[in-house]
Amino acid sequence: MVPFASIIVPVYNAEKYLRRCLDSIAGQTFADFECILVDDGSTDGSPAICDEWAAKDRRFRVIHQKNGGASAARNAGLDAARAPWLFFVDSDDAIALCALEQVRDTQLKNPRDLVFFAAAFEPGALLKAPDPEAVQRFSVQDIGLFCEVAPFPTPWGKLLDRGLVERAGLRFDTSLQCYEDRPFMNEYLRCFAAEAPDGRLLYITQPLYYYETGNESSLSKSTKNQLQPAHYQMFDRFLQDCLHVYHTPPEQLRLPV
Repeated sequence: MVPFASIIVPVYNAEKYLRRCLDSIAGQTFADFECILVDDGSTDGSPAICDEWAAKDRRFRVIHQKNGGASAARNAGLDAARAPWLFFVDSDDAIALCALEQVRDTQLKNPRDLVFFAAAFEPGALLKAPDPEAVQRFSVQDIGLFCEVAPFPTPWGKLLDRGLVERAGLRFDTSLQCYEDRPFMNEYLRCFAAEAPDGRLLYITQPLYYYETGNESSLSKSTKNQLQPAHYQMFDRFLQDCLHVYHTPPEQLRLPV
């Protein structure tokens, strides 16, 4: 039976945080999911932890592969996913126990819309129970206002339609060492707007995702996290889309670009 969502977790040397991450996924109040753990050539205890979880919980599957970076790991997860919805979690982060329930309920009530959700920087700040009232709504035209409050370019913080991903042939760019998620989300939004021109961007304002800021080995703190010519091109592409595809008022475009 096909589950509601495929939760994709790229794993690389995350032994210190991985059990917390997987505990938060396993404890979901809505249990109809598969979790795909992509061990991207870890050299610590992470592969054993992944295997342990796959052995004790049939919802968890493991892919062991040679190290190729976060984009390669996420792509492997996309290739293996079976569910109609995609939900990314980084291995040093965690999610609220009601996260999937809240996101699923919001999506089912708004089937033509794109659902995002807030993040917290303290694990104790995560939402404890679903809050159906904690939703802000934006038109695609208001992407500038939306980006001021919501996590747009990250792979986490949103529920993605796997059908749209496959129809558009979307994958993460393995040539980029940072901001590798932005081209993926730029193209996803472009395809979403084309397929559902009246679709909205929904933002669950209560934090469902915990973002770990203390991991000094994370990609966001890496010395590789430097702008390259390709990054300027992607930022310009997004700006041009805002102006000419989404028809966003120019005064909204101070922050997202």
